[in-house]
Amino acid sequence: MILGEIGEDVSRFPTEKHFAGWLGLCPNHQESNRKRKSRRVRKGKNRVAIALRLAARSLQRSHSAMGAYSRRMNSRLGFKGAITATAHKLARYVYAMLNHGVAYVSQSLEECEAATQERIERTLRKKAVLWATIWFPGSR
Repeated sequence: MILGEIGEDVSRFPTEKHFAGWLGLCPNHQESNRKRKSRRVRKGKNRVAIALRLAARSLQRSHSAMGAYSRRMNSRLGFKGAITATAHKLARYVYAMLNHGVAYVSQSLEECEAATQERIERTLRKKAVLWATIWFPGSR
């Protein structure tokens, strides 16, 4: 279905961000004088975006790295935001496959969880060092 709508040539989109924007899977930040007016995702009847959202919705209960990503986004953004974020990520994968000919490499859930845990620990260590230098300036 995706190939039927887009075709094999995605050279009309300079980057994957342009591709995702064309699909309507990017936030539409409307701001005036640093006052946020709207951050809704643009509505549209794009069949590719609908298919990617449907695929993202099916990933919610999947035991894969993309399923873990979707659940993580769900806790942060809510259900609709998580569907859009996961569909955006799927759109980037589709663009990479069509433009560069790169095959999708599936990551196991254990590898994904380990990488996420390591990233969280690294961030907490940086925050601890920052707070230690703020509260105890001579201890470093």
